[in-house]
Amino acid sequence: MPNYQTLLYDVRERVCTITLNRPEKLNALSYGMRQE
Repeated sequence: MPNYQTLLYDVRERVCTITLNRPEKLNALSYGMRQE
């Protein structure tokens, strides 16, 4: 998977957990985040 600026991901077994990583904006979605 590519490197993301505002998303963190972790894959364990067959489960992928995606975490929003914009604490300065309280993890609000941005246009760039939607594109990622």
